[in-house]
Amino acid sequence: MTLSSTLAFGTAAGSLLVAALVGAVTVAVAILGYRHTRRLYFEMKTRQTVEDNAKDLDSVTSRLEEIVDKLCEYAQKPCKSEDFAPLRKYRNLISNFAEQLEMIRPELNKVVKHFDAYLAKPVLAPTIATLTPLQLEEAQERAMEQEYARVQLHTAVSAAQQKIRALRRVQSGTGN
Repeated sequence: MTLSSTLAFGTAAGSLLVAALVGAVTVAVAILGYRHTRRLYFEMKTRQTVEDNAKDLDSVTSRLEEIVDKLCEYAQKPCKSEDFAPLRKYRNLISNFAEQLEMIRPELNKVVKHFDAYLAKPVLAPTIATLTPLQLEEAQERAMEQEYARVQLHTAVSAAQQKIRALRRVQSGTGN
């Protein structure tokens, strides 16, 4: 008997060949299914990470916008130590975000550094009538230093906001 007649009659060699082919196809389908499932898993994991980062960036963005609003209120207005009370909360929030968000840590650390510099520049509040000309000049100089520190803080906040916008463009796939 030849091989063709063995296959035709369904003897052991034909059954063995069919079983081997079915087994090979099953293994191939299983490998392809595993690779596909693995790719989908990593895509979903990446998408979840992007969505989590977007939520964190939204939180940071809203805090930075609140800081800008506060800084605009304090623009060209000498502030005493007690005027800075609301800003200390924002400084601590941004510091916490800097510890958590690797992608914008340098920018947020700059914001915290400039926050510290600004909060270290309160203007003393004696009445102008009691000031000597030398004390008045010192108070004006201190007020200018405070305004410069406020401008530096505002610049750092703007840089952080710009970095966040760039990250969002990259994550959404519109920026190259």
